[in-house]
Amino acid sequence: MDYKSIEITKGFNTQAFKEKVKEYMMASGIEGKMISFVLTDTQIIDEAFIENLNNLLNTGSIPNLMLPEDNDQIVNGVRPVAQ
Repeated sequence: MDYKSIEITKGFNTQAFKEKVKEYMMASGIEGKMISFVLTDTQIIDEAFIENLNNLLNTGSIPNLMLPEDNDQIVNGVRPVAQ
C-alpha cells in the first residue's frame, strides 16, 4: 500500500488540498493503486479540509471536485474492469 500525505507549503490552500485528494482518488480508482491517505492535525490549516474529508467519508464524494471531463476519464478507465 502506498503511503500518501500532503506537504503544506506557503501557498497551500483549500483548492490545492482538493486537487491532491482528487489525484489520490484517481490513482486508487482508475489505476487500482492501494493508497493510505494520512492527514495529521498539524496539516489542517483550514477548516474546509475537515469539511471536505467529512463529506468524503459520509457521502463518498466531495462537492464540485470532479469536472465533467474527469467523469469521462473515470468511466473510460473503469469500463474494461466492469466488462
